[in-house]
Amino acid sequence: MLLFFFSPLLLPFLLFLLLFVQVVLLYSIIDFIIIMFMPALAITRSSRASVTSFCYRAVRTSARLPPLRTKGTSAPFKPNQSLLSCVNRATAARNTATARYTATMATRIVAAFDIGSGKTKMDVVEVHDNVVLRTLFSEQRNVPFARYFEASLDNTLSAEVLDMCRAAIAEFKDVAQKHGAESLFGVATQVFRRAANGEAFLKELREVYEVQVFLATQRMEGILGFRTALAASGITDVDRVVSYDSGAASFQICVALDHRGTSLDAYEAPWGAMVAFSKLVTVVRKHPYDPHTKANPVEPNEALALVEYIMSSLEPCDPAVQSRIDTCASLDIPIAAYGDVTSIFSMASIACKSRDFTPSTLRDALLSACNQTTEQLAEQGFPTPEYVVPKLCLFYAVVSFTRMKQINFTPSNGNCLGIAISEADILQLASTSPPKVSAT
Repeated sequence: MLLFFFSPLLLPFLLFLLLFVQVVLLYSIIDFIIIMFMPALAITRSSRASVTSFCYRAVRTSARLPPLRTKGTSAPFKPNQSLLSCVNRATAARNTATARYTATMATRIVAAFDIGSGKTKMDVVEVHDNVVLRTLFSEQRNVPFARYFEASLDNTLSAEVLDMCRAAIAEFKDVAQKHGAESLFGVATQVFRRAANGEAFLKELREVYEVQVFLATQRMEGILGFRTALAASGITDVDRVVSYDSGAASFQICVALDHRGTSLDAYEAPWGAMVAFSKLVTVVRKHPYDPHTKANPVEPNEALALVEYIMSSLEPCDPAVQSRIDTCASLDIPIAAYGDVTSIFSMASIACKSRDFTPSTLRDALLSACNQTTEQLAEQGFPTPEYVVPKLCLFYAVVSFTRMKQINFTPSNGNCLGIAISEADILQLASTSPPKVSAT
């Protein structure tokens, strides 16, 4: 026995025993702190890592922790209590906190509508604590508001296109109810800000179809787009995200100004796919425009002239947005673009055979789409072949103007994912009146 105490094995044994005790204490303290004071974050890896760091320093420096109290009880936790007692109390607190948290943050099924200038879209999703857990339904219908509006002589949306939207909303409402949606809400975008009868039609959707759709400002579009980009891509580091959304009548590029993504800034412009198409016809070719105008084939000089026209008409990029774009370019971080199967990004992915783009690959794709008929482009798999060249022109023009270096495309059903987790913000639009945008 005495030989053991003087043997070389004594020191390693004592060190091992000390390490074992510290590890047990460390993880007991970690679980206790997380369970008692951060139940909503108890399963979050980042919170556990940060608390681990704190507790490790506390144990290593033999610091005496002050008495800790459980919500709803006056009995403090003292460092000299037995480990078993601490674990029993922590387990009871965890059960109570978990039940309280789950009750206040129940999972809901909602239907999110995105009534854009070219498509009417809806997602039915399960949402918990502003996180989309599961998508139950996601589809869109072709309702070309912008195309009809560009041909309007009185700045109104025609009865024909409004009937298309009514049919889509009625169909989607029926689907949402079959999936058990508790709330049906959404936004309408650029073309409704310009049309004289846009607000009246949205009021009809709210009163007749009971779908709470409100007119979004262009800045709100950017916010919803940023949230959609995060939800669709799975990116969590908001400091490194620049979201890029482009529809039929406008585009938005958005960045977060804080670490939580609660304060956002956006660069936006009334340039969308249908606007680019109409300018190709009326400005570059100087032809009259109507909803059934055909553009293909487009000559390379016409395409490059449209690119120059778009760039010349854009206002300088917002400084905060441009700074983030430049930072992403210097760090080789791609811009997060998202959209549906007919978006400018989807057209580029088909033309480039990749979802990753650079200015040079976009220019090559644009020129390769020139001098081709609608039938030839359709054979290559483009879902809307008549608009391929104008869409690529717009994409290349914006990328060049804002000095983007790399862009990555993630498919999504418009802004439906961002809308689904923004119900409170959208319902607040009921008390605001977004300014009208000039039709010119």
